Amino acid sequence: MLPLTTALLDTLKILMIGNSLSYYNQMPITFSEYMNAQGLAVEMDTIFMPGSSLECLFIQTLYPDIKICSPEVEATHQVWQRDNPQHAGFVKLLSGHDVIYLQAIPLEDDVLYEIISSIDKNTGKDVAIIVFQPYKNITWNEEVRKKELVKEYEYFNSHNKSEKVVLLPIGDLFDLQMKYDDRVKLLDSTNHPTTYGSKLIAEMLGELVMEIMNK
Repeated sequence: MLPLTTALLDTLKILMIGNSLSYYNQMPITFSEYMNAQGLAVEMDTIFMPGSSLECLFIQTLYPDIKICSPEVEATHQVWQRDNPQHAGFVKLLSGHDVIYLQAIPLEDDVLYEIISSIDKNTGKDVAIIVFQPYKNITWNEEVRKKELVKEYEYFNSHNKSEKVVLLPIGDLFDLQMKYDDRVKLLDSTNHPTTYGSKLIAEMLGELVMEIMNK
């Protein structure tokens, strides 16, 4: 993993892109407060939308008139590709950030790696790309839950080609917690993180960012 040149600067600039799993319980604010408590200032730009895929988040940000991100729209509005009319807007979204956080579901999505590749090519060598590892809410069978996590992890390792990428292992963290704690401590009835779950995500993200900064 490449070091961040901003380790010596006053403010770390982060672009966070995801859906409700990331912004639930104001997780980004908890993350910012956690970083501040470590003596680090964070400036965040966020693109969040409930239930949205990563590709739709980019598409609807750069094509605001698109209200429904259908498979046809996804196939014809790939802003991360150089031949798309809004590719320059995609690159501009990325510029000026030290860390780009991507929350995609699932990791077994070829488009995710197209997006990562484009981010890699269109950002400086010191920019870190943090990819959220989705958790599994399979609580009735620990073996099945573990197999699903391993399958996604293997897919990620075989498809990710960017040295800038670090996986945020939330799936592994929640899996470990589920072994010792009641599911309701981590997830609510809609399978979103509880306040406690969101706090774990924020703190793990903070620890990972600081680890990257110190390399």
